[in-house]
Amino acid sequence: MKVKLADFGFARKLQEGRDFTKFYGGTLQYQAPELHQSQNPSLQIAENKKEQDKEKKQQEEQEQEQGKKQEKESEKESEKEQEKEQEQQLQKEQKQEKKQYQELEKEQEKEQVKEQEKEQQNEQEKEKDKNIKNKQKPKQTIASDIWAFGIIIYELLEHHHPFIQADENIHDLLTFEILRRIVEKEPNKLSPNRSDSLRALLKRMLVKDPSKRISAEEILEWPEIKAIIMKPDEEQKQDKDEDI
Repeated sequence: MKVKLADFGFARKLQEGRDFTKFYGGTLQYQAPELHQSQNPSLQIAENKKEQDKEKKQQEEQEQEQGKKQEKESEKESEKEQEKEQEQQLQKEQKQEKKQYQELEKEQEKEQVKEQEKEQQNEQEKEKDKNIKNKQKPKQTIASDIWAFGIIIYELLEHHHPFIQADENIHDLLTFEILRRIVEKEPNKLSPNRSDSLRALLKRMLVKDPSKRISAEEILEWPEIKAIIMKPDEEQKQDKDEDI
């Protein structure tokens, strides 16, 4: 007798041309770390620091560029002033007019710089708002399903969650502590009696980085999995009879 269970309560059909969904739901302990990072600001301290450092570096580079530009403009102005000072006394009135005109240009340039800085700040704020909105709606991909599948396989083999010790009670732990472990810690190892191949499979299923996590196609090509799928016809027929 074989028992087969399936729950498609949160299953979603992906839109054509998309490999993700922004639907958010499910049991927290089975959700992938990338989903927890996007939904829990407290778990994003390191990630936010990197973003802040990046933004700070960009601002410093912009300030340096503006400083260089202003230095060049100042040098040009100094050269102009020196040339003006070498002019004859008879051109004083013209100099005065030019000076007034130049001051007016400077004021206009300053206003333009201020406007540009204001536009840049507005763009940065828009980008931040966009990033916040994107983080509020995490993208769930097939990689997220692979992670949940890995958690379930581990529990079936070891009878406890891979990020909770065997002697710990899940109900005694704060939810945040469990999520913190999922995001920051490595999963517990399988018992010594498990095969190296199974260990390797679970290790790849529970990789933190979704882009490096094993794919469904690779799982189907895994020796033990492939052996079960490619059973002899007689054995498959026997399984069907047992199911009936």
